[in-house]
Amino acid sequence: MSELFDARLRYSGASLGFQVGAALSGGFTPLIAAALLTWASGATWPISVYLIVLACVTLLAAISAPETARRQID
Repeated sequence: MSELFDARLRYSGASLGFQVGAALSGGFTPLIAAALLTWASGATWPISVYLIVLACVTLLAAISAPETARRQID
């Protein structure tokens, strides 16, 4: 992940991306899961679907990230 940023922003960019992602997903996921559990009257399948959707978003983000293997890193 750090290779996606220029040298002067490398650690700050990677850290910011990690911290914002952790705060959003870690902060709202229990709230959303509780709301889905209430909405489905105790059934857990909506939470599973929600987690599958989040996994697909992660997969799309990983696929769309540029390849940095042959790029010159400063």
